[in-house]
Amino acid sequence: MSLSWAERRRLGYGGAFGAVFVLGLALITLAVFNREPSCFDARVNGGERGVDCGGPCVRVCQADLKEIRVVWQRLFKVSAGDWSAAAYVENPNAEAEAARLPYSLKILDGAGSVILTRSGEVYAPPRTSFLVFESDIKLEESQRARVLFEFSSSAEWLKPDSARPRFKVSEISLTREKTKPRLQAKIENPEVRDFSDVEVYAAVYDSNSNAIAASRTFIEKIYKGASVPIVFTWPTPFETEYDRCRAPVDAVLAIDRSGSMDDEAQNPPEPLESAKAAAKTFVNEMEDNDQVSVVSFANSVTAAPLTADRDLAKRNINAVRILQTGVQYTNIGEAISKSALELSRRGREGSTKAVIVLTDGVASFPRRNGEPSYPLRYAEEAARAAKEKGIELHTIALGSKADFQFLSGLASSPELSYLASTVNLPEIYAEISAKLCRREPAVVEILPKLNAPPPR
Repeated sequence: MSLSWAERRRLGYGGAFGAVFVLGLALITLAVFNREPSCFDARVNGGERGVDCGGPCVRVCQADLKEIRVVWQRLFKVSAGDWSAAAYVENPNAEAEAARLPYSLKILDGAGSVILTRSGEVYAPPRTSFLVFESDIKLEESQRARVLFEFSSSAEWLKPDSARPRFKVSEISLTREKTKPRLQAKIENPEVRDFSDVEVYAAVYDSNSNAIAASRTFIEKIYKGASVPIVFTWPTPFETEYDRCRAPVDAVLAIDRSGSMDDEAQNPPEPLESAKAAAKTFVNEMEDNDQVSVVSFANSVTAAPLTADRDLAKRNINAVRILQTGVQYTNIGEAISKSALELSRRGREGSTKAVIVLTDGVASFPRRNGEPSYPLRYAEEAARAAKEKGIELHTIALGSKADFQFLSGLASSPELSYLASTVNLPEIYAEISAKLCRREPAVVEILPKLNAPPPR
């Protein structure tokens, strides 16, 4: 059926009207549901917290930012006349990053006058600690200088558009500290994408948590799931002591107070007084988080609890006396057993546990009828049980009457047994203290980060 001319015209008008209506409706819908945030009109509108910042805007308002924190800043001597400077910086803002955070570096002399100034920019990722590093600083050896890093408050801070990479650091090894220090490690990229231009910073701290060295290197590209070895080197030794004990020490000083400990002299009793004085050498070598117990032994055994109080430990040593009631024999076995018991009761998890037994004789107590060697066997069994618990057993044979060969067999290893006189006894206690403190760098911190934020 064909339409008349009038009908076709009415249909054309209706179609045109419908098209205009649909177009208008689409424009209204777009305006309502796809409205652009007003983040560039120099006004506070559209849910913004400030002028063109906060709310729907990518810019973060200055009022919402936590201040950048400089944890420490140091000058480091690289070689004669050549220095570097570093600042350890924390960005506490979890939802704000600065692609270019301006900073200035000033080197000041002892009077506070400026010797040198530099400026630069650094990427500050969200909620991250990082180093700002400057090298090739020339200073005279006689100049007393300090460094001052200052960060600009005019940086543009933006909301991060995606999670930042979490690089993993492993296989850290610091060697040649006394000659030309070398620090190596492995940086792993566990993310599902590749990253380019990665900065890696290193800081080495001494036993008092003071930074003593810093350096920087770069990784051109690290592929997803891959790892890259890195190396830092320094041309001269670290100028300060850098090490500390790997673990705290819980130690027992087991001191013989049998009757023979006054054979050399009775007022004061010798060699007992010399042994007590030397034992205090060990106490003086204690670190702040070490603990020591004092056990004294003859027929019976007396044990003082582990303590980190040096003065109390010395008083416990002073309290060791030779009993004047009956013959006082040498009960090495029970001394080791009670020392091990004290370490089991009050020793800390993860600590280095040790017993240092000093005697001037041979195991002679407790006794059994018909078993003259029982005191020796009892001591051997006690030593074996202590070592099976992970306790390090040191033995000191004091004087020519001590059975050094037997005591050496009780020790955890032959190098942990000592033949001593009253003259070299303090040095032996100091040596034992040094062996118990397994030294390692206090802290080696490696901080990888991108040189710039990933493209948005």
